Amino acid sequence: MYNKRRIERAIKDYIRVKREFAELNIATTERSLISEVGEWFVEAIFDGKRADNKVQADWDVMVDNKKIQVKTHAKALSNKAARTTIKYAKDAQIDEVIIIVFSPSLKLRHFYIIPWELLYKKIKQVGGKSQVYWKDLSGFERPIKDLPKQELVALF
Repeated sequence: MYNKRRIERAIKDYIRVKREFAELNIATTERSLISEVGEWFVEAIFDGKRADNKVQADWDVMVDNKKIQVKTHAKALSNKAARTTIKYAKDAQIDEVIIIVFSPSLKLRHFYIIPWELLYKKIKQVGGKSQVYWKDLSGFERPIKDLPKQELVALF
């Protein structure tokens, strides 16, 4: 059985939050909310600029003339799938890839920054998907305490 009142309240809260996120320019499309939060986060902490076109090929955020592709996950602590699907060609217009891993409650767990040419070499074909495993990125994980704008980082 379901609780109609709680469901109705949750739907209304979700709509309110989506509207507020749009007003704050955090999430402005119907894409994955987690993806948009990740792109906003990268833009905010690195003083970047998100692509104007939400279907921009290859990159999401421009920081100091670097084209950055942002991949964001919100994984349950019990979820052992520690990988990111990468669907870009070797010559993609990407300088760096940032992989952000949140918990389901948006606690920041991991933050990776890796140059595209190095990440591309780490992509493995698994079950017809191009994936990179986070265990292969250990040298590229940034300590959360070392990220800029700790006042924003602390939100997560």
